[in-house]
Amino acid sequence: MSIYGAEQRVYLAALASPCRTLAPEAADFFFVPVFSSIPVHAGLYQEEGAVANLTAGHDLLELARAALLAASPAYRADPSRHVFTVSHDIGSCLAPLSLLGSVFLQHFGNALGNREVLLYLENATDPRLLARARAAPCFDAAKDIVIPPFIGERDSFAVDEVAGLRHGGAGNFDRRADHAVYFRGSVHQHPSYSSGVRQALCSSLSSSLPNSSLSCSLLPSVSAYWRELSAAAYCPSPGGWVGWSPRTYQAIAAGCAPVLFLGEGERLPFRDVVDWAEFAVLLPAGPANGTARDVTAELRAVLDAETGEDLARRRKAMAGAWRSFTYGRDPRRTGMREAHRLVALVEYEGGGAGRRTTAVVESGGRGGAFELVLEELGRRL
Repeated sequence: MSIYGAEQRVYLAALASPCRTLAPEAADFFFVPVFSSIPVHAGLYQEEGAVANLTAGHDLLELARAALLAASPAYRADPSRHVFTVSHDIGSCLAPLSLLGSVFLQHFGNALGNREVLLYLENATDPRLLARARAAPCFDAAKDIVIPPFIGERDSFAVDEVAGLRHGGAGNFDRRADHAVYFRGSVHQHPSYSSGVRQALCSSLSSSLPNSSLSCSLLPSVSAYWRELSAAAYCPSPGGWVGWSPRTYQAIAAGCAPVLFLGEGERLPFRDVVDWAEFAVLLPAGPANGTARDVTAELRAVLDAETGEDLARRRKAMAGAWRSFTYGRDPRRTGMREAHRLVALVEYEGGGAGRRTTAVVESGGRGGAFELVLEELGRRL
């Protein structure tokens, strides 16, 4: 699965969850398994120059709506009880307006508008997509939930292996990094792309910061990329067209403190229960026409002020938090950080037919991404 594989991982986690019920009348929410990102990206790796097929994803979500309407009355309930996962860059703006009232689990989390999405869609040929993005927010903070992207190439075991090496013992927190700053990724020269941040990194930062490794090209080897991440201290993770980037979560899993350039109104996953400032350097993205000099000067000043103790503290915080952003298939592999009570969307055992209620499941600590999604949904009951 690719970085858009959260749709499949949420589905697998829901199937295996103790919170799952097969009685529709007992459910508080209905997960709707639609893998809309598969048809969107199916052709990208088959022919050179291919672009994402957004229309195919939109059409699949439209079919899902038709299926819900044709289902039993229990499944035709209040749309606000239907939960969709949409991994594509633009989140719920890939879906038709008819699904507007549903809950969307997505990576896009700008609560102040769709400017980035409209920029992304400026060459879109399907008028329905532009109409949707102009009609309503692509992220509604009152109902939608920002989730991390899938970051394991083979399975979460691949990520476990890297992070286990990096986070396995206190000695790792203090070891000297091969590179103080590391970034590798693609870049477009459109003035509004990445709010100018990636362009700044590629144009001048490597010459202005010592012991840095920055490249605006992609590595042919996934394993080499993970090795480079795990050998760095700080990893800038600027968004692309729409704000979010998988590098943030790859860096956390590899033990490299992410440097985030947050746009105004941008939400991070699980910010109510995860203190991002403990392990991430948080900077504003700046204006869409931001200059390279502004970005590099600010980043250099912030990192110059960081001490070895600061880096050790960030690495220790990442060691406790990184599993919160992963989707493990086996619940025994889910990291537990602190005691908590997980709200389960099932009825009490023996509670009686048709009785909807909220059960509370005792757990040894906070779990992975899917468990945190359930917590967020539970708080809304």
